[in-house]
Amino acid sequence: MTHWPVRMDQRQTWKKGARKLVFLSLMTALAMVLQILESILPNPAPWIRVGLANVVILVVLSMFGIREGLMVTGLRVVLASTLLGTIFGPTFWLSLSGGMTSTLCMGLLISFLPGTFSLIGISIAGAFIHNIIQLSVASLLIIRQTSLIYLLPVLLITAIIAGFVTGLAASLIMDSLFDGSRPVPLVS
Repeated sequence: MTHWPVRMDQRQTWKKGARKLVFLSLMTALAMVLQILESILPNPAPWIRVGLANVVILVVLSMFGIREGLMVTGLRVVLASTLLGTIFGPTFWLSLSGGMTSTLCMGLLISFLPGTFSLIGISIAGAFIHNIIQLSVASLLIIRQTSLIYLLPVLLITAIIAGFVTGLAASLIMDSLFDGSRPVPLVS
């Protein structure tokens, strides 16, 4: 049996790249399933969700970085919206804008301030940004009423709760994956 005419180090690089691609594909599928599952479950109030898919995004950001986190977030939103039948509708744009900006925020905190914040703190910051961006997009592009600003205190309180829950879950997952030797501390 013959192999491709490539050097051994090239094969190792390809294997690492293939493993990364498989892992990111699985993370995208898991995030998509969590988003779809959460859309089916009853909400405590309109616009309020825990953001279960953000657990996966935090793990991807911690393991790979901003580029991969944005890629998984973008694919998750597009694929889940396609399956839910909301692609290019208002909820798609709200999900995409909130998801991408919160992923960018969390990724920047992890990348440029390593060890400063725990995954719980990073998740809460991401939830704050997500809610602020979604509210802005809704008031500017969809509903076109500035009175939506009155929802901000409620959304920010829920951001603390949801960010804590998703950050804690991501911390526990990272601890189990890396036996406590994670680059991001559990408590800030």
